[in-house]
Amino acid sequence: MQYRIHRPIAVPIPMFKPNYGGSGGSASGVRPSLHKSANAYDVDMTCDITFHLENEIVSHWTNQGKTC
Repeated sequence: MQYRIHRPIAVPIPMFKPNYGGSGGSASGVRPSLHKSANAYDVDMTCDITFHLENEIVSHWTNQGKTC
């Protein structure tokens, strides 16, 4: 028995903020968002979960993918 889980996510693009106290700048602290915007790029992540059955009972399971 196998399941595939799709997880769309919008990864924000850090925006440059000027550092008026010195040279250079810093990136804003942003979190991944499920909302689409012009300041993010969309990624479709997947996870495959496989249940191995013996006599119709799960004996063990495996997963593949980074979103599991």
